[in-house]
Amino acid sequence: MTTILIAAAFAGCIATDQATDSASTTPNDADQPANAPEYELPEQVTGLEDVASVDADGGAGLVVHEGHAYVSAQGGGFYIVDVSDPRNPEKVGTLDEVQPRDADIVEYPNRTVAALAAGTDGIHLVNVTDPTQPDLISTLTFDEPAHNLAVFPGEQKIYNSRSLGDPVEPGIDIVDVSDPTEPELETVWTFPNQANGHPVATTGCHDVTIYPTHDRAYCAGVTETFILDVSDPMTPTVEGVIENPAINIHHWAMPNADHSILVIGDEYGGTLAPACFGAATQDERTVSTPTGAVWFYDIDQPDQPVPLGYVSPPTETENPQPCTSHFGDLVGDRDMVAVGWYHQGLQLIDFSEPTSPHIVDQAAEGHNIWDAQYTNGHFVTGNIDGGSSVLSVTGEDAS
Repeated sequence: MTTILIAAAFAGCIATDQATDSASTTPNDADQPANAPEYELPEQVTGLEDVASVDADGGAGLVVHEGHAYVSAQGGGFYIVDVSDPRNPEKVGTLDEVQPRDADIVEYPNRTVAALAAGTDGIHLVNVTDPTQPDLISTLTFDEPAHNLAVFPGEQKIYNSRSLGDPVEPGIDIVDVSDPTEPELETVWTFPNQANGHPVATTGCHDVTIYPTHDRAYCAGVTETFILDVSDPMTPTVEGVIENPAINIHHWAMPNADHSILVIGDEYGGTLAPACFGAATQDERTVSTPTGAVWFYDIDQPDQPVPLGYVSPPTETENPQPCTSHFGDLVGDRDMVAVGWYHQGLQLIDFSEPTSPHIVDQAAEGHNIWDAQYTNGHFVTGNIDGGSSVLSVTGEDAS
């Protein structure tokens, strides 16, 4: 059963844009405004530097698009930050009537709309054509929660990730938003009972990233990760299944630039378990790897994925706090990824040798980081403990 709440009139027929080869949750430097300062990545990346911050009541999932960061903050509402010059960010718009946990952007010929996942409150569509005046257009609710979402690039369609939704018929809710005043649940794609000879146990996708020019999507499905063929966006097919008993929660997955390596984050025990210690209870404080790790898989043959290596969270011995890999993003087209590890801040990982990946740097250590998105030589984060941070990618050039 679906419910549509219309919050503002929005006339006109909406056409489809051209596809781009980027995850719907991963910004592209080509989206920067023409007058934005350009920051080039150093030839050798060696670290992250905390260069700016934005005050707000919270921070969670976010997306960067055309020089603006669209930040969901759960109980802190929704806000927009001008990051056209990332070293001088400015909060320019807020919308307090929604409490989303994830964000993405839908493009139309003459307007821009933020799609916001808000759990049991459904999916909100917000007009952000003028980032200083975000305006709620409509809300679509349905039987399953909107845990995370991904806009299919080049299509006015949204893949809704239920996470722990209906265990009887796990799948992806595909929503048509060609008319943002009347979003519609177009179909529900359900997982097969078996794929590549494996029984499928998933309760549904926790998170999806989509790459249309590779005809690929990657579904972190809590109990498994799925490599999907999305050449037909309405009827995905399973190309590969990754099962790993050492991964407690398949939380997010994204490929490197050439789709040869897949990065998978394990949200061990959710937000409650002391993953930095790998303990069964909060009192044990023992260290165990690969608890709460980031994993790297060879997916050159998607039907035969091969585990290559992993990196666990750094061990904290003073003032212990729960930490586990949550969300992150690649450093441009490099085989490097920055991951929010909750109370352990932002971890910069080099996986150019995927059998021996390693942490290069740890930054924003005082922040409880939910998500981090790369743009123009910098990372913008959503911080659970409040607001957003901007971190510059640092390093050295050859002399």
